Amino acid sequence: MNTQEKLDLYVNSLISELERHIAAPIKDAIFQIKGSHRRLLALRGYLRYPSLDRGSIDDNWAWDKEKEEEFISSGLREEFCAEVAKVKRAFEASMTGYQLQGGVKVRTLSRQIDLWNGNETVNKFGLTLHRKCLEEVEHGGYGDVPETSDLARFRDFLAGKGLVGSPSNATPGLSDHGQARAIDFSVYRGKLEVAGQSTKTAKEKWDKPGFTEALRAAARGSKLSGPLKAPYEPWHYSFIP
Repeated sequence: MNTQEKLDLYVNSLISELERHIAAPIKDAIFQIKGSHRRLLALRGYLRYPSLDRGSIDDNWAWDKEKEEEFISSGLREEFCAEVAKVKRAFEASMTGYQLQGGVKVRTLSRQIDLWNGNETVNKFGLTLHRKCLEEVEHGGYGDVPETSDLARFRDFLAGKGLVGSPSNATPGLSDHGQARAIDFSVYRGKLEVAGQSTKTAKEKWDKPGFTEALRAAARGSKLSGPLKAPYEPWHYSFIP
């Protein structure tokens, strides 16, 4: 058995362990992710989630169509849209010539997986994590069969703080957008997008021209809270009904 095969055994054992304790379809989600390094980073995200004080994975998992329809019929979507319209008007009044765009919608699990698969930071941190995990399995004295103590040790290693950085996409299934609790804005001048959703250009495209502060000011007194601080996303606001 080579090191990659041993790592796969430990990873699959941790996935099965999660599946026994969580109703959300984590296993299905992980195996829709392309590349073992991206899957490994997602698994790390699921293992770390309970320590983030955001509630359980099941309570925060992306809605299916039925739950989305419940949200719409409850009147909360209408309330969210009204708050967004209010913020847009305030922003555009303070930034003459610019328009704020962004709509209220649920980001499905499949869309979250697509974003994860195409994200540069996921690829970067996933490759680093994969290398570190191979080194851990090879030199950490792990048995070829994932016994309870070895599996617990590897789980602790994989979920360890500071092992790699945080990607700019939420772990698939756990984005606030999956339950329509957040919105991403863009700034346009006519038909031209001048500030989108790129962490690489956030300071240049959002902070420098004053869009970050203008949006923050426009959201004061509304039911939108933001921007997101980690990762830094000046366009990302949460809905607090």
